[in-house]
Amino acid sequence: MYLLRRESDGEFSLTEYYGQLPPYAILSHTWGSDDEEVTFKDILKSRGKRKSGYEKLRFCAAQAEEDGLEYFWVDTCCIDKTDSVKLSEAINSMFSWYQHSTRCYVYLSDVDALPITLDLFRNRELLEHVLAPAWKSDFKLSKWFTRGWTLQELLAPSSVEFFAKNGERLGDKQTLSQDIHQITAISLEALEESPLRPSGYSVKERLSWAEGRETKREEDAVYSLLGLFGVHMSPIYGEGRPNAYDRLLLEIQRKSALRPSHGTGSSDLQDAAFSSNGQHGNGPLTLKRSASDAFGATLSGPDESDSKHRLVEAKSEKSARDRTEEHLVAMRDWFTEAIAARMDLPSGYQRVAVLLFRWTDELDELRTSNENFNECSAMNFNSRLRLLDSITEANHNFRWIDL
Repeated sequence: MYLLRRESDGEFSLTEYYGQLPPYAILSHTWGSDDEEVTFKDILKSRGKRKSGYEKLRFCAAQAEEDGLEYFWVDTCCIDKTDSVKLSEAINSMFSWYQHSTRCYVYLSDVDALPITLDLFRNRELLEHVLAPAWKSDFKLSKWFTRGWTLQELLAPSSVEFFAKNGERLGDKQTLSQDIHQITAISLEALEESPLRPSGYSVKERLSWAEGRETKREEDAVYSLLGLFGVHMSPIYGEGRPNAYDRLLLEIQRKSALRPSHGTGSSDLQDAAFSSNGQHGNGPLTLKRSASDAFGATLSGPDESDSKHRLVEAKSEKSARDRTEEHLVAMRDWFTEAIAARMDLPSGYQRVAVLLFRWTDELDELRTSNENFNECSAMNFNSRLRLLDSITEANHNFRWIDL
């Protein structure tokens, strides 16, 4: 993570930190045009002072200094966007970076407020009450509340303070919670919880928080939600929002299967897959039961009456072969994580093995078992199962099951 600091000569410098981080402030804002924002390279070359975005750096540095913080972070210039690895790391770490900040400053470029001068007005509370309606109307209409990335920037930090474009402090997440609730429809419980535990809220509710928000790149509407669900995904710009959303649900399902928690039930996930009047496109799982449900059955035992075993009916633009290959990869990843999780189930490994091979038969009924078995072998299931056999035979009496 790169952090900014202001040197004695007034210039800004970047320092990269690994592991333990010093206390830092973090900025939340809406971007202007790309040519007006200060970039990573601008900081390295000590340029960009004439860009309008430079004022936001000055504001953040001054506010951090006032709060006794030497370091601060601004997304426009603390991420090397020319490095795909660094960009992927930033996208997947963003929620954590905001969550661990000491202060989060929300800079509202479209809200203005008259500065309060205590030398002229002794009764500050009365003055704030008189002036509040003037800036609150702008506050409620601020574009900051309509952007995709600002959702996690609102919820993740414990300390969130709002500032007008002239630097005047408007309040914090707690004192403005009623207004924010009315603007965003996010529950007061979620707004006031510190720190926020996203898993305490259903998948459907968390997705509802993002409704109506916009991003410059359509895939970012999904990537900006990763932290709220505690999952990681490699960004693939160009895949489109529906495909990115499909991948998000798959990651949520995989995490739910391995580490069940409140708010990630299978029925909740199906609601998420086929909700919002289809705005996200088809759900990711359209062939038979989902592989994650199959995996869940290996842990809890199959129950044919359980609703999660019902077939999922949906149309898909992808061919059965494409879907099959996608699910084979997904099942392999789930199986790898199952091994890593060290499930202490004497028959668990056997049942996982059975389901992996059975599902390859069911995913495409037009192909023979041998064809599916060969494809499964190409995905390294054979080697993984045999490796598991040699590792666990002594403890779990693992054996091959002839289907």
